[in-house]
Amino acid sequence: VARCQSENRTVWDELEAIYRRHGYHCTAQKSLKDAGAEGKARINAILDTLRNDAPTQIGDARIIRYRDLSICTEWDRITGEERILDLPASNVLSYELETGAQILVRPSGTEPKIKFYFEVCEACVPDDTFNDFRVRGRQSLDALSETFMGFLDL
Repeated sequence: VARCQSENRTVWDELEAIYRRHGYHCTAQKSLKDAGAEGKARINAILDTLRNDAPTQIGDARIIRYRDLSICTEWDRITGEERILDLPASNVLSYELETGAQILVRPSGTEPKIKFYFEVCEACVPDDTFNDFRVRGRQSLDALSETFMGFLDL
């Protein structure tokens, strides 16, 4: 704050400069709650489908990296490389798209539900206003989550 004040800038000005340098990151979370034995089976079926028949693209964007943290393995879809990750095992699936977007999927540890996390990073062009890249970021995020949920018929 003191540096911004000394440069006659606001904290908001500094935040916008960071967005312009690194992109505007948007995130969203969706979940599907499904109680009972039938719900647990449905959640497990979704995870099994994503594990055993991992998508290669979401909409028009190719998935370039896929991680299954239950077996601590990452697959690079560009180089074909498979590598073991030095992480504790966890029931999480991760997809990185060629656009830089990311999707993570995991079951809840405390409730009968599955959670989906989405992230996009919208580049800022010089003539953009803050609202321009914010709106584009939200639109990209909405399109990503809707396309992925549609892929799963949810």
